[in-house]
This record gives sequence, C-alpha cells and structure tokens, in this order.
Amino acid sequence: HMLVKGQDILLANAPISAVFREYVRHIGIGMLAMAGIIGLLSMSNVVGNVAKTVVSGLLKRNSDTQQALQRTQKDIPMPLIVSGIVVVILLFTVFFHTFFSQSILQTVLALVIVVVFSFLFSVVGISSIAFTGTEPVPGMTIFMIIVSALILGSTGMHGDVGITAILMMSAFLCTALGVAGNFMSELKVAHLLGATPRKMQQWQLVSATLAAVLSIGVLILLNQAYGFVGQGALPAPQAN
Repeated sequence: HMLVKGQDILLANAPISAVFREYVRHIGIGMLAMAGIIGLLSMSNVVGNVAKTVVSGLLKRNSDTQQALQRTQKDIPMPLIVSGIVVVILLFTVFFHTFFSQSILQTVLALVIVVVFSFLFSVVGISSIAFTGTEPVPGMTIFMIIVSALILGSTGMHGDVGITAILMMSAFLCTALGVAGNFMSELKVAHLLGATPRKMQQWQLVSATLAAVLSIGVLILLNQAYGFVGQGALPAPQAN
C-alpha cells in the first residue's frame, strides 16, 4: 500500500510517477551512494599509496628526482602541484564564506568535506578508470551530497542558500572526478605513444581553465536567450 493524494491504494494500482517518486528514486540514490562507499573501501590501499607518494615527492629534492627520470616519466613538480591545490582551496574558501556561509564553522566544515572527498574519490576514480574503464562519478557525487546535507544541515544551513551551497560543493567534486578520470584515459594513450606526461599536464591545466570560462559564458548566453525557469525555458541547460 502507499498514499497517493491522501488515498491509501495498492502499489500495483499506483501511478508510475508516484511509485518512482516514493520508492524507485530512493532505491536508486541508495545504490549510487553505496557504489561510492564500496569504491572507496575497495581502493583504500591505493589511496594510502598515493598519499605516501605525495609526501615523498614533497620531501625529495625535485631537481635530483627529475634528472633521474626518463622523459616519458617526468611530471609537474610536486611542490608546484601542491601550491596550485592550496590556491584553489583558498579561492573556494573565500567564495563559499562570502556567498553561502553563515559562520566560520560552516566554512571550515565545507572546506574539509570538499578537500577530503575530492582527494579520496579522485584517487578511487582514477584507479577505476585505469582498471575497468569506468568511473562511478554519480555514486560518489550523490554520496557527498548526502553527507554534506547532513553535516551542514546540522549547523543551521537550510533553504535555498543551503541547497545552492551543497550543489556547488558537489559540482566541485564532480568536476574534479571528471577531469581526473578523463586525464587518466589520456595518459593511457600517451603511454602507448611515448608522450611526455609533464607537457600533457601543463596543457590539461590550460584546457581545464578555458573550458571553465567558456562553459560559464555559454550558460550565461543560454539564460539570456531562453532562460532556465518559466515558460519556454530550457529544462536542462547543461545538456542543451
């Protein structure tokens, strides 16, 4: 039995839309979230190895390390990568605190959630792409949405501001996963062709920056031309 517009009816006689809204949707979200959790647990050893690699790369002298490597094994220096990550984290913190946060606690919690999830899930996603050719981005993103909603909701972040903040955080994670997985696929091809990873990484940063700017510009133009709400609006602006 289920309630539809205040009436208790059999599940077999319920409208398809009501069954989807009350049952199927929740089951699907749970499955996607569990896929993210299982992926993280199964790749825990890989996450630990990546963390060790990052720490060792920061402690070693970069010049000696780069000279000892072949051209096809050279990457962007780890200190430079970490510096870029710190800059992005600072920009995210300022943006979140300015437009969404109501307290320092909310900003700190959002920062911790984004950094931890981005690092852990990016490693899991890259490993998944390398071994299986697929990446569980939806499951990981939905899992982060659930965790973020529970944690930030407990601090008093509600309403449209809370929804927008959590979606922005999830978009941050989803973009990180997508870029990491895509670049992993490119590196597999580059390994076969003998390309230099450092050059690919440099141009990947350029292309990611240009794509972010251009995609925002396209969305602004679509909003001005058609709008995203109201009559005649585009129902899915990203897809369009």
